[in-house]
Amino acid sequence: MRRGVDASRAADYYAGAASAAGSAGVSIHDADAIQLLEAKVAKLEALREEKKRVNTAYRKAGKPRKVEDEGWDRFAKILDLKTNSSIVEAAKAVMSENYWMKSPLDTSELSRKIRYTKKRLEEVRAEREREEAEEVFELEGDGWSVEEIEDRLVLSLPGRIPKEKFREIRRSGWLWSRNFLAFVRKNTPNGRASAQHEVPRILNPGAAS
Repeated sequence: MRRGVDASRAADYYAGAASAAGSAGVSIHDADAIQLLEAKVAKLEALREEKKRVNTAYRKAGKPRKVEDEGWDRFAKILDLKTNSSIVEAAKAVMSENYWMKSPLDTSELSRKIRYTKKRLEEVRAEREREEAEEVFELEGDGWSVEEIEDRLVLSLPGRIPKEKFREIRRSGWLWSRNFLAFVRKNTPNGRASAQHEVPRILNPGAAS
């Protein structure tokens, strides 16, 4: 039984199943947590696909069991490996000593890690969105400002502006409010993007980035 376990571990190793794949924890407080988790998922999925490729080759080779079975030569050929390569030898050891196994490499643990990491990724994304939503939005330009008031963005102007600029601001999604005596729109990602890019372009075209 012990030899079977060791052989299974060897097969995983030679198939590229590095135990360090994404083993380091990622804190939600890491500035690049989303990028780290995305990279971790990609690495684990690539590793799982490599294991599946080995298992598919084993099935196509006729599922050889005994070390002397001719199917191992076909197995090596399908994988474009030498018959005495580490992967082939490890697969022989696993399948000849562990009669209950249907394929050389197990992918269930990798699949579990992928599901867990994807769930963690979604949690971090949700936390980032919550943090961004809680940030008070304020922006100042040359003679104008945008501030967040409840669920609205309020664009305040120092006085009259040319009619064409007034109309262009309205066309970009802002509405004139008699209550605020300012332009307003809903505090959404699109609204913030407009405040950061469209408003400066309209009101301070020379300074807009």
